Amino acid sequence: IDIDETDYPLEALEKGQRGSALVTLTVSDNGTVVSCSVKTSTDSPLLDKRSCEIASGWKFLPARDIAGKAIAGETSHDFVWILPDVWKEYQKTGLYPKKSVE
Repeated sequence: IDIDETDYPLEALEKGQRGSALVTLTVSDNGTVVSCSVKTSTDSPLLDKRSCEIASGWKFLPARDIAGKAIAGETSHDFVWILPDVWKEYQKTGLYPKKSVE
């Protein structure tokens, strides 16, 4: 999932927070996201919350049962939060710096 620099919570940017979140979405029979839960955390409540905020705005084609009727379902997605400066450096060098411990 491409995360735009404007998606990054300002406080998380200021604190240098990054990481990967795995979220599971419950999707209704009309394709709207009705819930989001973080299965694997970034270790940043700000980034985990923002991952669910972004995903909650998505629209899906609903799952279908054997008869072709739309049904609710679940789907999981990874959000990889990379600091803009780190991403630019990675694009130049191909090296991803280790996450520092705060």
